[in-house]
Amino acid sequence: QGFDITATAIRVLVAVGIMAGLLWYFGRFGKLKVPFAEKVEDKVELLALGALALCFSAAAISGVAGLSPAYGAFLAGICIGNSTLRSRVIPVVEPIQSVLLVIFFLSIGLLIDLTFIWDHLAIVLLAAVGVVAAKSVLNVMFLRWTGSSPQTALIAGLSMAQVGEFSFVLAAAGLAASALSDDLYRLVIAVTAITLLVSPVWVSVMRRVEATLTEGLESYRNALAVAYAQELREVGRGRAFVGHAVAGSRAR
Repeated sequence: QGFDITATAIRVLVAVGIMAGLLWYFGRFGKLKVPFAEKVEDKVELLALGALALCFSAAAISGVAGLSPAYGAFLAGICIGNSTLRSRVIPVVEPIQSVLLVIFFLSIGLLIDLTFIWDHLAIVLLAAVGVVAAKSVLNVMFLRWTGSSPQTALIAGLSMAQVGEFSFVLAAAGLAASALSDDLYRLVIAVTAITLLVSPVWVSVMRRVEATLTEGLESYRNALAVAYAQELREVGRGRAFVGHAVAGSRAR
């Protein structure tokens, strides 16, 4: 068991070191210059095959090295995204991305256990609300600490409140490594799926708050109050109506 912990720690350090090295390189030297870029930038087939070959090769090497294949593909995407061929590769791989995205969400739908969600509905909803609220607060707080304006911190914090799709990969890895139990794994999958489902609603909240912040309001509480002034008025009317009804029934 001690050997497994040591090996895992080494793999984590290697993964973090590679990521830090890439960030340092791109931060210092800028775009990655691709050899013969001028000769292949207009060849759609070569761009698509080259991007896929780099992705699968990096995933295979990462898997053989004991790291996650998804990590290798992620690094390949960073390299392509910071290369001189970025603007040429993106429109070429978009059709492939659409197909793979459908397959990805199909596989996610197969992972969701509706019986588990129904049997533990209160826990799942409470965990989902807690995760969204905690991520929103932490995102805003960290962005403010890094010097972002209140408006930018609030909008960015709300936009990143949901749990990302990569959590499915991490949860599967945790289950395979026996770090997560079956029930905890299903809870993570359910919470992630619910936060992704409510993302459109959360985006609507973000847009309302963003429109309100353009008026120069710097208080988060005032911004939310102005953004949802109509809903708050309706709630106030409902409370007043209930209060009058209760008072009338008591008078009788």
